[in-house]
Amino acid sequence: MADTLSIDGRNVDVTQLSPIARATLLRLEQVDAGLALRRRQRAALTMAWNVHVEALQAEVLHATTGIDIASLLYD
Repeated sequence: MADTLSIDGRNVDVTQLSPIARATLLRLEQVDAGLALRRRQRAALTMAWNVHVEALQAEVLHATTGIDIASLLYD
């Protein structure tokens, strides 16, 4: 945890805070880091989902029209 923290535009010396306040700030940092990790995981899952949807749509297009999108992309 940093020694200073900016709150409402004011720099606060964390070392001057009570132990409870410091522990609360530390826990908030941990929660924020966990949320950031979950946002990255969700973004990765969303991307994977979208890739699978596109692949399924390409298969449906190929099955219904005979157009193979994959072969068009790699030619």
